[in-house]
Amino acid sequence: MLEPPAGLTGNVELVVAAEDPDPERRYCLTIADGRVEINERELNGQPDAIVSGQISAWVRALGPDGATDELEMEGDSSLAHTLLSGFSQAAQRTAAAA
Repeated sequence: MLEPPAGLTGNVELVVAAEDPDPERRYCLTIADGRVEINERELNGQPDAIVSGQISAWVRALGPDGATDELEMEGDSSLAHTLLSGFSQAAQRTAAAA
C-alpha cells in the first residue's frame, strides 16, 4: 500500500509504452488526503507529472531497488519521484515481511 507524505497532493499519469502485441497503457494516480487513488485511464485535464517507459523500465522502477533511470519524466519531477519511491518502499516492506 502506498503511504504518501502528509500534505502531498497532485495528479501523476503513468504511461507504459506499447510493446507488440500489447497496447500502450495509462494509469492516473491522484494523491490527496494521505491517499493515492489509481485508475486505469487517461486523466481529464493536465497532470502535474507524466512518467513513461517500457515494461522493463517499470519492472525496475516498481521493485525493491526503485531504479527509475530508464523512465522519462515530464512536469513536476519531485512529485513523480516521491510517488515512485512510495512503490519501492512498499515493495521493500513486502519483501522484508516475507
